[in-house]
Amino acid sequence: MPPDPIITLASSIQVAPGTYALLLGSGVSKASQVPIGWEVVASLARRAAVAAAEDPGDDPVEWYRRRFGAEVDYSRLLEELAPSQADRRALLEGFFEPTGRQGAPWGRRSAPN
Repeated sequence: MPPDPIITLASSIQVAPGTYALLLGSGVSKASQVPIGWEVVASLARRAAVAAAEDPGDDPVEWYRRRFGAEVDYSRLLEELAPSQADRRALLEGFFEPTGRQGAPWGRRSAPN
């Protein structure tokens, strides 16, 4: 009888920590206190406003639309705020990397500003 694929996967994940990634919907992220994609985009838009020495008000996405005359664009925001791959990694790390000890709950309660 072949091994149960769930048991095989669970065993592989346990013996090789850090080699697997689970891609889940935003509902799981939100419940785990990991910012959802839209929160990341809004936070990046807020950073763009601050970098332009402007006040985005309560809605940084609307500020972006008015300022650039276009819908907010994740890729464009990343290029503007963090031009190199190393810069992008450092910028995005604050959104997605857990804080504290290994296995501790996520340190971010919302997207960093």
